[in-house]
Order: sequence, then structure tokens, then C-alpha cells
Amino acid sequence: YYQESLQLFRDLCDKRMVSHLLNNLGGNFQRLGELDKAKEHLTESLTIQQQVGDVSLIAHALYNLGQVQCDEGDLVKARQTYQECTELCRKNDDNWTLMRVLEVSAKLRLLEQDYECAKAELEEAHVLSQNAGDKKTLLKILETQARLTEAVSVAPKVAVH
Repeated sequence: YYQESLQLFRDLCDKRMVSHLLNNLGGNFQRLGELDKAKEHLTESLTIQQQVGDVSLIAHALYNLGQVQCDEGDLVKARQTYQECTELCRKNDDNWTLMRVLEVSAKLRLLEQDYECAKAELEEAHVLSQNAGDKKTLLKILETQARLTEAVSVAPKVAVH
């Protein structure tokens, strides 16, 4: 149905809806593990949103694209995408997307063993999710905070001279 809807909105020249559907298709392909198709759809969605200028949808597309880049193992590109998304969210007071991108960015920082930045991002995301009443994101944040605590407890201590 997405493909049929996508074609209808393309025929109607409704760029906003085309981008929205491409974003949804990208997420579906990601969940199916078809990362090339996910990336293709999300990149097209992002390009259209940049033309349309809907900042919140641009941020959402960046968030989703960063997740696909992580799944592909391209952590450098994912870090850049998450940073771009974070800056856009801060600039436009998009706290809903910001709390979500901070949580996934903190997970990436755990992989990078950048525990201080992970802690700061999680603390900010925690406050934002509580303010928004978003319990689903709060649970993800708490899970990542637990993983951070565990990682810090087993990390080798560096002697300071």
C-alpha cells in the first residue's frame, strides 16, 4: 500500500507526503534488514524535505538515516548525521526529536568508549523525556544509562601522574 500511495502522491506533486512515505518505507526496510533500500528511501526523503524546508521532518529523516548508518557499521557517518540532527533540533526547539537522537547518540558514544559525552547526552535526554512525558523513550534512556554504568565500572582506570 505504501508503494501505491507513494505513486499517487508523486502524481499529485505532493512533496511533503512523498517524503513522509519515503521516510516510513525507509524505516520498514530498516526493520526488515534491507539497509540499502532503507538508505535509498531515507536519502530521497531527506533531499525532498530539504527542498520543502520542513525542519522537523528534516530532523526526523536525519535521525532515521543515522540509525541505518549505525546498522551498516558506518559509525563515523552516523556520528556526523546525529550531530547534524542534534544541531538542527537545538536550533529549532525540536525537543521531541532531540531527546531521541541524544539517546541513540549516547549508545554510539558507548561503542566509542566516550563515556563522558554519553553521560551528558543521556542526562539531557532524560530531562527532556520526563518533561515530555515520553515513557517509551525514558525506558530506552534508562536502559542506556544502565549500560553506561556497567561500561564505566569495567573500564580500565587510567593512572594520572
